[in-house]
Amino acid sequence: MPSTVLDPPANRAVLPAPIAPVAPPVVQPLPAPIEAPGREPSVAERIDALGPGGRYRAYQHGLLSRRELFAWAARYPNEVPLVNGELPWIALTLADLD
Repeated sequence: MPSTVLDPPANRAVLPAPIAPVAPPVVQPLPAPIEAPGREPSVAERIDALGPGGRYRAYQHGLLSRRELFAWAARYPNEVPLVNGELPWIALTLADLD
């Protein structure tokens, strides 16, 4: 049987039909988190709300928990007083404190 123009040659592979491009999905922004009534502020929010002077006064009067002290030292390292280069609440536990 003679080959026609529409028949591919026997030694060539037949490629599949091209796939139509697919539009990317529409991405909606995430909604703002819903705050539950009575939600307590996080440690970082409480520390931030005090301001520089308030944080130092709260420290002087012993009103900050250990967690708040570490949050203060992590977020505002230049505000925290040091004792021999160490955080005061850690320096209290050191035997070599001069």
